[in-house]
Amino acid sequence: MNELPVRAIRPNPTQPRKRFNEKALEELAQSLVRHGMIQPIVVRPRDGYYEIIAGERRYQAASRAGFERVPVLVIEADETRVMELALIENIQRADL
Repeated sequence: MNELPVRAIRPNPTQPRKRFNEKALEELAQSLVRHGMIQPIVVRPRDGYYEIIAGERRYQAASRAGFERVPVLVIEADETRVMELALIENIQRADL
């Protein structure tokens, strides 16, 4: 696992989740400050930056919390694989 500067990471414009609950993001940001980021953000290299495949909520919350660097898992993936992984990340989630 690696760490990257938050400024080197960008959201995926085709990400299936289009809306984010502001209160939930703020709560996640507070949790990240208290406990750190337990699960890395999954990214792929692009031309001059890294694009999020899975973990945009963690990215948004880390940005709000003022993190300068975040843990990431860097993988190679084409557009089809990116969409598959993004959907799996969102569909397989079980809210507690």
